[in-house]
Amino acid sequence: MRLSYIYTVVLVVTISMGCSSTKERVIPTMSTEVTQLLLDKNFVIASDMAYPLGTIGLQSIANSGLVPIGSSVNQFSLIGNVNHFKVLGDSLSVDLPYFGEQQMGGTGYNNRDIGIQFDGIPTEYNTDGVGKKGSRILKFTFKDNGETYRAIIEIFANGNSSMIINSSHRTSIRYKGIIEKEPKIESESQKV
Repeated sequence: MRLSYIYTVVLVVTISMGCSSTKERVIPTMSTEVTQLLLDKNFVIASDMAYPLGTIGLQSIANSGLVPIGSSVNQFSLIGNVNHFKVLGDSLSVDLPYFGEQQMGGTGYNNRDIGIQFDGIPTEYNTDGVGKKGSRILKFTFKDNGETYRAIIEIFANGNSSMIINSSHRTSIRYKGIIEKEPKIESESQKV
């Protein structure tokens, strides 16, 4: 009886080990459309979610009922909120809403422009990074009104993006969005 039990256990272990499959790691390749957008340096990232760093200040706002419907203290929906992170050659145009805490003064009181805004040429622009699973890493550094921003963007094979913006004056925030081609604006002479 004991011998048949041992044979049964050995047989079950052998069969279960033999049935395991080897997993080949499949790395998705970047779509040609997304690759071309990155090479042309002519794209826009439209974000649909913002993920601020959860702090006591943001929790206080949530407790008072001031967080919009469909959002929470750690996640804000940006659907219907016009925003962009545009790359046009060597120029950069940023207009993103900001949810979080300002660490230092500098923008003054009663300032209506509390989002992250920039138009110009960044001080650093690096597109050489390669992330996990074949994604591309873009890094930007830009300054506006005495505040320095560092944006790290990961572009995935399907065109989705994850962008983290660190600031010298504010807490960090992450945005989730999608990369698209920047539409060309026709001049009046081309329309005729």
